[in-house]
Amino acid sequence: MGSMLNDHERKFAIEQLKALGAMIFEASTYPLDAEACLNLLKKFFELMNCPKEDS
Repeated sequence: MGSMLNDHERKFAIEQLKALGAMIFEASTYPLDAEACLNLLKKFFELMNCPKEDS
């Protein structure tokens, strides 16, 4: 697994996501809504230069 974030890094990452306009995905009966949310988060992570997780 990749490196774990400490509390300070985690808070900073969350603040970055909020600044980019990320919102909490509540729920939806439409799979495309969930897919759109995931795609948006992927874009945010790319903007934040987050490394891709090894599988």
